[in-house]
Amino acid sequence: AGAWVNYYADPGLLYHRKGKRRQARNVRARKLVLLKNLVTPFRTVVLGSSRVLNLDLTPAERFPHPVFNYSVTAARAEDYLASYRMFVRRQKAAPEIAVVSCEISAFHPTLPQPWEGKTAGAYTDELIAMGALKRGPVWKYAALFSREHLRESLNHLKWIARGKKKGFEHKFRWEASGVGAWLDKLDDAARKSLIARQTRRYPRSGIGLRTFHEPSRERLGYLEQLLIEGGEQGTRFIIFIAPENPSLLAEVLKLGAGHLYVKCADAISRIAAEHGAVFRDWHDPALVGLGEGDFRDIMHLTDEAHGRFAFELEKLLDGLIPENS
Repeated sequence: AGAWVNYYADPGLLYHRKGKRRQARNVRARKLVLLKNLVTPFRTVVLGSSRVLNLDLTPAERFPHPVFNYSVTAARAEDYLASYRMFVRRQKAAPEIAVVSCEISAFHPTLPQPWEGKTAGAYTDELIAMGALKRGPVWKYAALFSREHLRESLNHLKWIARGKKKGFEHKFRWEASGVGAWLDKLDDAARKSLIARQTRRYPRSGIGLRTFHEPSRERLGYLEQLLIEGGEQGTRFIIFIAPENPSLLAEVLKLGAGHLYVKCADAISRIAAEHGAVFRDWHDPALVGLGEGDFRDIMHLTDEAHGRFAFELEKLLDGLIPENS
């Protein structure tokens, strides 16, 4: 029964939908195509998850422009390194500045790479070459019987059902126009209901609190390798832990997992200090003047809040590159 659900829902477009439809719904693959088609040499790159998918540094004029946003959905630490490598490979030049948005789930020891990472062409090949992803010749058929795939399939079907109930259809969670595309269609009551559901479920399903006790050394190693390779190529790094929605932060603290923010921040801070990167622990949104109303849902900032956040990032340029000294 589980295998049939996996085949029917097919959240990773592995079995009966292929080609352009898969690419259109896969942010990792789509960013590769976009980068290949843009000939402008980008001087700043943004790395991270969907939390910064809509982060626009254009108003922050002190950043070296133009800026390419290479954030991907549900990013793990290995995605930061893979995205940076693919960026440098496609552009044939390293960026001057890399802004890396982290979250504690990216350093979970066993939280798997999402399905996008397994079906993103050259990007997937890079993850395999790094040793971050194991994928044999029959992996997608074995996935039919995996619990991990079944959880994603059931969640995928729930999203479709809820969308239809609200009067619109989204066959995939992330629309081509960005993370806020379907969220902006929700009224206040629907948004509050969504946040309440996410607050109950996300700490366990998205962060994996039940099995998360220490940040993964392997995933911290991917972050350090990023700083090593980037430093050799002349890239300077700004790293931060992304602000949490106050409701989510309160729930995580209530569940007794606040120590994970401290452990991840301490580990990232040590790595950043060793390699000359700027680091800020901004998991508490109050530190950057953000509140409940600045979030679209349990984790994504509104466009207006992103605009203000860009100027907080701009302040970190002081002394990082010569013209800002």
